[in-house]
Amino acid sequence: MKYRRLINGEPSFGQGQQDFIIDNDAVAQAILTRLNLYTGEWWEDQKDGFPLWTQIMGYGGTNKARVDSLIKQRIQGTKFGNTSLVKNISGVVSSYNMATRDYKFSCNVLTIYGTVQITTMG
Repeated sequence: MKYRRLINGEPSFGQGQQDFIIDNDAVAQAILTRLNLYTGEWWEDQKDGFPLWTQIMGYGGTNKARVDSLIKQRIQGTKFGNTSLVKNISGVVSSYNMATRDYKFSCNVLTIYGTVQITTMG
């Protein structure tokens, strides 16, 4: 698998092959990109995306277990073409501070290329 490298969320150009990442690094970037795409944000598929606004925010407070589950589902659905890239998710650690609305999530993801660690904050 080969992916164009993102630097600060923007595609990298002008560096030849250094503009691309492969295998595990590419899967990690694909997972993080999927987690950062919100439902309704992509013009080509309005149903694709992480349901931050439609199923999490404004629904009587954040249920950490529900958010954890939604993140794991989103990670598990990471594909390249028709090939599923994620085999297993383990080592899930998350925290939520209701007063500051600070949520953190990390896990290990076994991909078809090996294991990557995914960490989100928000």
